[in-house]
Amino acid sequence: MEQQIITKINESDIKKFYEFLNHKNETELRFIQPGLPQIQLWVNNYENFLKKIKEYNGKYNIYVGLNEREKNGDTDADIKIISHFPHDIDAHDGNIETMQTAQEIALQIKDETISVECKEPLMICSGRGFWVFHKINIVNNEENKKKIKLFGEKIQKKYERGNVKIDTTVHNPSRIVRVPGTINMNHPDKTLSFIINQPSNEIDKKLSEEILSTEIPTYVHTIIKNQNLTPSINSFMDYCLTHEIPKGERHKTISRHIAHYISDHPDRELLKEQYIKIQRGSEGELDQWLKTIDKHGKNKYPIIIGELVSFTKKWAIPFNWKIIPEYQQWIKEKATERKMSKVIENEIKEEELQKDGAFLFQSLGIFTDFLNAAKMFVKKQPVFYDKNKMWWMWNHIEKKWTTLDEIDLLNIIDDKTLITSTSSCLLISLIIFVSSSFRLLLFRLSNSVYISSTDKTFLLGSVFFMINQL
Repeated sequence: MEQQIITKINESDIKKFYEFLNHKNETELRFIQPGLPQIQLWVNNYENFLKKIKEYNGKYNIYVGLNEREKNGDTDADIKIISHFPHDIDAHDGNIETMQTAQEIALQIKDETISVECKEPLMICSGRGFWVFHKINIVNNEENKKKIKLFGEKIQKKYERGNVKIDTTVHNPSRIVRVPGTINMNHPDKTLSFIINQPSNEIDKKLSEEILSTEIPTYVHTIIKNQNLTPSINSFMDYCLTHEIPKGERHKTISRHIAHYISDHPDRELLKEQYIKIQRGSEGELDQWLKTIDKHGKNKYPIIIGELVSFTKKWAIPFNWKIIPEYQQWIKEKATERKMSKVIENEIKEEELQKDGAFLFQSLGIFTDFLNAAKMFVKKQPVFYDKNKMWWMWNHIEKKWTTLDEIDLLNIIDDKTLITSTSSCLLISLIIFVSSSFRLLLFRLSNSVYISSTDKTFLLGSVFFMINQL
């Protein structure tokens, strides 16, 4: 089976795509497979391109840099010209109906592009969806990146439907895409990705101009005064939109909650831009969170008050949580949880105490009645501290008294109680109490005393302390 997978390859599609990319100097390849180290390399001709793909096909998912990089480059800054404008049409739920819908959307984009006298785009089936690629020629700068992204979002709103999602995070200049003609290792059947049509390799000047004519919305930075609003968790979200937050853990905690907050807001894009400018973050800081929330819904990624409170405390953010109703409710819930946890813990300990051979007592404290604690202990395990300052313990198995030291005694207490002797100096208090005040009381508590010989044990039934075997 493995050999069959490795030999699945379509060199014709690989060559067509390499020619479609039309890189002049260098092409980045990446080989990615969960559980294996990522491999990244650059080639400068088709022969090396194909050679490396053959080497890793069937072992890794194989990706290529869409826009040509500077030498050994792999970041947005390494891209001078954005030469491709992609649409990633996802059908990841695996249903045939969803895959058919994705195909219909891809064909619709292609046909409508042609109908407005733009160039026919390239269509690829990745195995779990479709890609549509337009040839463009746009200088890579911050303004043009925003225009490309906005244009992609317009396409998303127009064509996205059903369970099919059009990914708008794929418009970064350093985007990598699956090489058609190679195996999709993520597909259950390890299927080949393939090219659907054969468009010309001409640059779509009309589409390039249309993208560049996209207007970038502007916003007026307004400090939101929370005291004029009804306090709520949104007050903290507004605070994050108007105050710079320390970068540590910001993406994991604050950006996720901001994405939740703005995901269905009518001014989502303006608020996203405002957050990025205020936080001096990267343009795509919220994109992945928004994509995930759009796909799975806000209920899958709820606001977690405890995370936000911990973050503000850790980074000393001057926000007054006490006025927030959700915070007050959270405090009440935490108190209830602690009470319930204590009740459950006590119930478990009570069950242990009811068992045969249960622990004698659960805890020692400054108010412990050490006399009763000592009585309970010695009923379970008779011990004796003689006038020569020697400790004796009744051996239930051999039916005789044996000597021990205080370390042995601490270990016995560990065995007969729920308290770790090394964790509390109060246990030492118990030992002192036994040794100083319990010598005579010990035998009055004992129901019987045994004297033993080498082959027989006699029940004496008195308070005599005898250690010599008969």
